[in-house]
Parts: sequence; structure tokens; C-alpha cells
Amino acid sequence: MLAAEAPKITDWMQAWGSLAGLALSGIAALATVLLLRHEIRVRRDEQRDNEAAQARLVVGRIKAIERSMLLEIASSGAYLRYEVVWEVSNYSGLPVFDLTVNLFEDVVPAARADVVDGTFSAKFQVDEALAETYSVGEIPITIQYSDASGLRWRRRGLGTPTRQFVPKVSPLYMWRLRYRHRRRKS
Repeated sequence: MLAAEAPKITDWMQAWGSLAGLALSGIAALATVLLLRHEIRVRRDEQRDNEAAQARLVVGRIKAIERSMLLEIASSGAYLRYEVVWEVSNYSGLPVFDLTVNLFEDVVPAARADVVDGTFSAKFQVDEALAETYSVGEIPITIQYSDASGLRWRRRGLGTPTRQFVPKVSPLYMWRLRYRHRRRKS
């Protein structure tokens, strides 16, 4: 019977080379996974940015606070009413749908518009206490609307629009609903 040969230096070099190759392969696989995760994150951010392109071009602002010609008489006495003049400007080339405008986070009733292509403005009547507490730049205006893609957005003042997650509805479907609603009203 032959005796087992002792390992030679070449065998040791081959073993260490295999272990180094295994370690480097693991590092390469980890780097590939991290690069893939980064690429997915970048693409998601680009998609969100593209979705918000029209939403950033719809801006609501307070134009003025005016004294109303109305004088209200209540049990506590007479007091003046004020009107907050506001406008929503759509600077995009596409219309926005189902616009809702609120002041003071639902303290003042909401105003609505079906379709806004350009500028939409109106007035809210507020109490004297609210009108004298705030200046034009301090009044919080919140707008909610659906863009031309059917995505629902909410924007408070000049802040960044945030997407409201509701089922995506096509603009054609929204147009049909509004058309049916108008026919029922008349």
C-alpha cells in the first residue's frame, strides 16, 4: 500500500486561491444587489417626480381679506363679516378635476369646482375674529384635486403636493360621471 502524499505548496496555493475567489465572488454579488436596490429606488423617485409634474403647477393662494358690505346682527350684537378672496391657478397645459378648496382646515366650508383650466377664484365669508387674527400670507388654504392622469393630490399653501391614495380613475370616466350628474340636475 502506498503512503498518502503530503500536501505540496501548489495544493496550498490552489486552496487559498479558491477561498479568495469565493470571498471576492460574495463581495461582487453583494455589490450587485446593492446596486440593484439603488437603481430601483432611483427609478421610483423618478416615477414619483413625473407623477407630480402637473400637481406642482396647481397653486392656491389668498389674494385679499376684504370687509363685506354685510352687517350681521346676532343675539350678542352686530358684527362685520369679512370675505377672504382666494384663487387657484392651474399653470399646466392640462385641466384638473374635482377641485376642493378649504380654509382653516375645514372651519370654513369647502368650495368646489368640477374642472379648472386656468384660474378659478371665489370668496369665503369669515367671522371678524378670524379675519383680524390672520394676515393674507398666514391664512392656510388647502386644495385637493385630481390631475389629468386621475391621481388625487392635496396641497397646503405653497407646500409640496402630496398624493392621496385613492383608486386611480381615468379622466374619461370622471368626465362621464360629471356629464351624467349635470344631466340629472337639469
